[in-house]
Amino acid sequence: MNKKKIYTLSYSNILNPPPYLYKLEIHFDFTDQGVHVKYNKHFLNREDFSEEELEEEGFSLQDDIEINSPLSKSWSDYFKQLSDLSTWGIDRPTENIGNIVSLHSTDEVEIKYTAINKIEYQLEEVYQAILESAKIEAPLSLHLKKVHISTENTVELTWHFKDRLFEVNTNNKKAERTWEEGQRLLLQFYETDLAELPVYKKKLPEGKICINPGDGLWYETPSDANWQKLMNTLFPN
Repeated sequence: MNKKKIYTLSYSNILNPPPYLYKLEIHFDFTDQGVHVKYNKHFLNREDFSEEELEEEGFSLQDDIEINSPLSKSWSDYFKQLSDLSTWGIDRPTENIGNIVSLHSTDEVEIKYTAINKIEYQLEEVYQAILESAKIEAPLSLHLKKVHISTENTVELTWHFKDRLFEVNTNNKKAERTWEEGQRLLLQFYETDLAELPVYKKKLPEGKICINPGDGLWYETPSDANWQKLMNTLFPN
């Protein structure tokens, strides 16, 4: 009988000081149904912080995460790409580079290293997929609205992480978009500081596209080229 091959991907956000510093290990193996994933996140060097100091930073003493779940076949290609990644080959982690990850498997002694662009975001997607699959969290939704004198256009964006499915509901007409397009939109949103945007509670400015992340407020989307390009795909007129 062949022994099941289990991969371990390790990552640490080494450029962040405590209490933000953590080590993450993702153990995964391939099954007939998809991928089985064990997700272990451990925060480091928190001994010098009191419970009150951690709470002031939005943390607690119970922030470590240990959870595992099967993921559907929609995740097989992503994890297959990780296990076969052609750019593995850095001899050891490079200092002052925060996106270095390592990989080894149960039949390999050598640990392989490489840098993966936006790896923190990718691994956050994995975590969200686990939470959805375990029915701990619902799919993520954001709402957009554009107001004209006599009309109001609304768009609901929904990310189903467990199936890597991105849906766009425009004025109650649903359509599937590519997962890559959903990634671009979500990355653009999370790389934007909402505190720097004009915010509204009820009446929205005419002709502006505003976004509601679920906190009851509407934030005017930025006017930079990247945002406008993405918004034009959702509000073409």
